[in-house]
Amino acid sequence: MRIVAAGLLSLMVPAVVSAQGFGGIFEKAPPNIDAALRARIQQFFVAQKATNWAQALQIVHPESQNAFIGADKMRYNSFKIIAINWDENYTTAKAVIEFETEFHFPGFGKRDVHIPLTSVWKLVDGNWYWYAVPFNPQQGKDSPFGPMFRDPAGKPVAGPGEAPDINKLIASGPSIADLRSRVTVDKSEVILQSHIASEDTVKVMSKFEGAVHLRVDADDLPCLSTSIDKPVLQTGETATIKFACKPDNPVKKPDGRATVTVEEIAKVMPVKITFAYPPADAVNKPGKQ
Repeated sequence: MRIVAAGLLSLMVPAVVSAQGFGGIFEKAPPNIDAALRARIQQFFVAQKATNWAQALQIVHPESQNAFIGADKMRYNSFKIIAINWDENYTTAKAVIEFETEFHFPGFGKRDVHIPLTSVWKLVDGNWYWYAVPFNPQQGKDSPFGPMFRDPAGKPVAGPGEAPDINKLIASGPSIADLRSRVTVDKSEVILQSHIASEDTVKVMSKFEGAVHLRVDADDLPCLSTSIDKPVLQTGETATIKFACKPDNPVKKPDGRATVTVEEIAKVMPVKITFAYPPADAVNKPGKQ
């Protein structure tokens, strides 16, 4: 089922990290402020997933409520907070949210796609509110590329009479794909034995500018255990994920999979878990190994 989200198409903009729009993407806010905003973002979009518009409207700034009510609507499956760009006083912020939604490709049918969009948030009287930046043809509308204007035909331009070179603007800073490429694994498969105790490891390397949180989720397989030595990875560090099995019989164990999730950039890296077939002589000698 696809869930409706109000205000995403007309009041949010594609999330591209550029020198002008996201200069503070790697800046860290005080933990209590960061946690408060993330909680409000969760409340806002969870309310929309439940089509609880009254609850969502309570998190909308009063100046933006009419815009929210009348905004275009997009259906989506899930969402993740990719990054937050703070102003210097931590009173306004731009949150990059990735939505999983369904898109129709002519000739190919419907496909699930991931769309990163940016929303603006304001701190008022101790509470964060979703905010729609009013569009002024003279002043331009804020975007990841800086102020955007429209020509008489309604075409977006960077300034009066000047069309932007979007490719150059995008190239001025890292894209979402660039950010995700900064955290990698050394392999995508581990091999364990079915008849004797064994272990294998996957190393996670980070070149991301700031700390990232890692989460490991694995299928519930007989005798399998997983552990990670560094669930929080700093720039230039390497974490080791250990997959281990201590079988109590020599029977071939079922294969499975695991995922390594980098929460800050919503990157999911799959790992195949393969159990080798036990040798014939081990199968003929059942019992604990």
